[in-house]
Amino acid sequence: MNSIRFLLPDSPSIKSIQRLPLSCDIPYYSLIGDRGRGDSPNNSDGVAPYGSSHLASAVSEKIVPSGHGANEDPTAIEEMRRILLDAINP
Repeated sequence: MNSIRFLLPDSPSIKSIQRLPLSCDIPYYSLIGDRGRGDSPNNSDGVAPYGSSHLASAVSEKIVPSGHGANEDPTAIEEMRRILLDAINP
């Protein structure tokens, strides 16, 4: 099995991971790219659709004008900074 096959939506590994429960003891956040189109939830980051990135139980969700490399977007970087600062200064 290679990484491309592992990431396919119908991959047995992906289906197994999706069935695992998310811990309610660990906060998690969503940073989602929409390629700057501003029409989420009807968009994607160019690789993953909004629906596969959205988690209703996330502490927060930030949609940034970026593609799949949202972690490099200045808006996303500022949001990550905010999250980390909030964690050390509650």
